[in-house]
Amino acid sequence: MEKTEAYQCLGVNDPLPNLIERTNKYLLDLRLAHWITQKQYELLCVKPSEAKLAHLYYL
Repeated sequence: MEKTEAYQCLGVNDPLPNLIERTNKYLLDLRLAHWITQKQYELLCVKPSEAKLAHLYYL
């Protein structure tokens, strides 16, 4: 990848914060509707400090 420079830094277009926010909001909605327990919510909730994208975006 470094040879061809066929990749691009996401910079301000990073989709991760939005994905985390939407996922956690959905989990909270499930919790408030009593479809999952508080314990399940705590286990499934995404921690922004521990999350990272598991793939690269290619040009």
